[in-house]
Amino acid sequence: MRLTTFFGLPSSIPFVDIDVDKDIPRFLDPQRIARTAANGDLIAQAADSTIRQFSTQLCQRLTSSSLSERQLGLNMLDNLNEPRETRLGMTRTGYNGHGVHTHFREEIDKAITQDLRALVTVGVFNWLGALPLFVEGFAADRMSDMTTGIIRGHLIDYTKEMIRRYPQFTRKGHRLEQHTMEVWDFSTHQWISRTVDLPTAGGHPILLVPKIWVGKDIELRGQRYYNCQALDYIQKKLVGSNPKAGKVAKRTLKSSYPDVYLVNRNTTLEAYEQGDNLLLKFIDYVDNWDAKSEAA
Repeated sequence: MRLTTFFGLPSSIPFVDIDVDKDIPRFLDPQRIARTAANGDLIAQAADSTIRQFSTQLCQRLTSSSLSERQLGLNMLDNLNEPRETRLGMTRTGYNGHGVHTHFREEIDKAITQDLRALVTVGVFNWLGALPLFVEGFAADRMSDMTTGIIRGHLIDYTKEMIRRYPQFTRKGHRLEQHTMEVWDFSTHQWISRTVDLPTAGGHPILLVPKIWVGKDIELRGQRYYNCQALDYIQKKLVGSNPKAGKVAKRTLKSSYPDVYLVNRNTTLEAYEQGDNLLLKFIDYVDNWDAKSEAA
């Protein structure tokens, strides 16, 4: 049953009309949050700031030579498990999957300390929103889970504001119930427990998510970056080294450079060392393209 039906809400709500009984194939996207923040939305600015601060600190801690700092970095991954409270994602039945902490803690550590170490060292990679561009296995569902965990505190604040705006959450037999969740606290740089009254369905809390933060897929995808930036860079590089040969077709380059994520990492690092930030160019491209698509 949809949220609007369950609580008797109007169809024009600004948050995602989830199914209260199971996950829906929609994903919380850090890039959409970042673009909303750039457009002046205050809660998006707070959420985006937390994601970026969390990301920077995670990279610093995991790549530290100090064992105690590395352990603190691993501890930061403790509460990024698949959230049952948003009902977003691809869980086959219900809304209680396994998540990052159960299956992906080692993979995230490996991604940052091995695959991405060079990009972290030079300062290109310092935001988890870009992880799907450079490391395989971090697609929409996993990134949505991670993002939810990092900004859970902001989603609680947003939900409380929506409860005040829509009295249906506490009418006709509905009532708020007390739930305790782990949220990231940047004043102490650790996870803390937060107890809050939230809407509930099936005995489980509901956190509301702004529609504008959610999509059918995440916007920053490895294959998209490979096609738009990495292969473009290689084309220009080859033309520069042999102008008479002309531009090599991308379909030809794909057979010569088949490893999407390795190519993405290598070209990004090489270009950056020459003063060309392919990642920022790609984000600008995505923002312009997807904003136009949404407006249409």
